[in-house]
Amino acid sequence: MVLKPGEPGVLWAFWRIHSLKATGVLTVQWEKFKKQIAFRAGEAVASKSNWPHETLGSYLVRRKKVEASSLQAALQEASKNQRPLGEQLVMNALIPSHELGELLESHFRERIFNSVALSHGELEFATLDELSLKDTDQMKLSGEFLRLLWDAARLHLDLGACRSRLSILGSKPIQARGDFPFPISPKELRFWNGAAKEFTQVQGSDIDALRLFAVALEFDLLSKGAAPDEKIRKDLESLTEKFKTAKAFQILNVAEDATEDVCKRAYLDLVKKYHPDRLPPDSDPVLKRLGEELFAKINEAHSTMTDPEKRDEYNALLQIEKSGGIEQIEKTLEAEMLIPQAKMALKRRHYKAAHDQLVTVMAAIKNDGELIADFAFAKLMQLIDAKVPIKEQLKEFHSEIKKALALRPKYGAAYYYRGMAYKLDNQMEKAVEDFDEAVQFDSSLAEAASEARLIRSRKDKKSK
Repeated sequence: MVLKPGEPGVLWAFWRIHSLKATGVLTVQWEKFKKQIAFRAGEAVASKSNWPHETLGSYLVRRKKVEASSLQAALQEASKNQRPLGEQLVMNALIPSHELGELLESHFRERIFNSVALSHGELEFATLDELSLKDTDQMKLSGEFLRLLWDAARLHLDLGACRSRLSILGSKPIQARGDFPFPISPKELRFWNGAAKEFTQVQGSDIDALRLFAVALEFDLLSKGAAPDEKIRKDLESLTEKFKTAKAFQILNVAEDATEDVCKRAYLDLVKKYHPDRLPPDSDPVLKRLGEELFAKINEAHSTMTDPEKRDEYNALLQIEKSGGIEQIEKTLEAEMLIPQAKMALKRRHYKAAHDQLVTVMAAIKNDGELIADFAFAKLMQLIDAKVPIKEQLKEFHSEIKKALALRPKYGAAYYYRGMAYKLDNQMEKAVEDFDEAVQFDSSLAEAASEARLIRSRKDKKSK
């Protein structure tokens, strides 16, 4: 295949081989320069190149890992001893052994991906049932292949390369269609979604947008030409935007608990209005695509609401979403795992550790009376450990304990905490009452019983 602007190129070939999980050898040739990259199940595992700047020695000198003079001597020794250059460099103490693996992978990655910007030459992929490679020839890239490939595209597709690829468009506006094939950043995604909504002029776009358009052109993800009929387009685009975040029942415009018959009738009403066949016969291809994508959403909503199994799964997902989503659930689970540690820290009187752990816990779990009381006590006692006057903080502490007991009236530890605060404030009668309450609700609170006995004993001695 001859490389030409606007047609599939090296980037597309890498993506295609990875997507098909193909095994074979990709040859990239330009004039006398030739590179071969071996793939196994869609992953690059070996490479061979006669490009002078792609040798390991050249790479290490450019990275300032070895001096050119030292490299020359190592090359002669490696050739004489029939030993890999990397191994020889380690033996000569020019490279630490623990760095060799990372350097070899980095060199391998550069050799593979620095051809993604090539816009001339020839490409050929030979499919093989199995690769015949020595173990020493094989490498494995750390990281997901498509992410590494897109990182390489960001590095090598500069302004000049992008404009060269997009020159085939002339002054025609373009519109993005479908999903971009690589994992892109939020900023890049905004560019892509913006270009998917309406026709965009390539001229004047910044490098991030130009790079997306250049790759999309190679992947045949751009529509060219005049904008479709304005009124229909705006209607479909408005609905498409609304459907992006809409639930299945909202797309059909029915109640969340609507019966199957109600959902079917609502679907038929939408078919009459938005079926792609109802678009004008001479509609622009972009408008037709927009109508098809919109109707696919309607079909999906109908299938979800009328298939009992799908609907049960969907309702389960809605419940997860109402709970804050998977991320929030995971945060809550992580927080719950910290609670026993915080309580143990409180029991051992490691108040600062308990305080710090409860800060994390309460960021994920709100309005739990038990946690509010534990946190208020840890905060107060931490100040005492630090020998900070607490007179002003006692008012806030009592307010938090009151809030905690409103949520958990029978939480014995909260009474113990308040009893300790009263004791510190020399309000012994109130302290005894709270210690007794604590034991009444939780008989395991030996500290509360002990504090109550101690106060009563001192009172008896004083009276005698």
